[in-house]
Amino acid sequence: MSTHSSEDHQAVSKKRSRNVHLWKKNVRKAKKICGEAYIGATGKINNAKTFEPIICKCSKKCHNFIPDTKQKEIDKKFYDLSTYDLQTSFLFGLIKVINKKRTYKGTVNSDKRSFSREFYLPAGDGTEVKVCKMFFKELFSIQMVELQDF
Repeated sequence: MSTHSSEDHQAVSKKRSRNVHLWKKNVRKAKKICGEAYIGATGKINNAKTFEPIICKCSKKCHNFIPDTKQKEIDKKFYDLSTYDLQTSFLFGLIKVINKKRTYKGTVNSDKRSFSREFYLPAGDGTEVKVCKMFFKELFSIQMVELQDF
């Protein structure tokens, strides 16, 4: 009569271990986050993100304060972050939420927004330079949804 202990039975399991990092969906997400070329869920081929220096057309001329080499360095730092959460926290660290400066009476939607956002990028000497929203979006190749007041 043979008796098997429960410890022996658990050690000889025939189930495969899950390799979550090898699933197609997760490989696709990882490539997208790193800016690499990937094939979307519908089969569409998405090209890798390539850096192109941004020339700002606003009145601030943001590209004069952030040279091409610094732009490339910031872009590389962003895409070297390994997860979506790290990338969003990096971006939110560069966005400052402030109270709106001005309120107009008599407008229809005067209470629509109570905060403004300012966008900053690190300069070479350890300080931050204020840039326009378009420059910020184009540098990181992102689309920003208008955030609700938080």
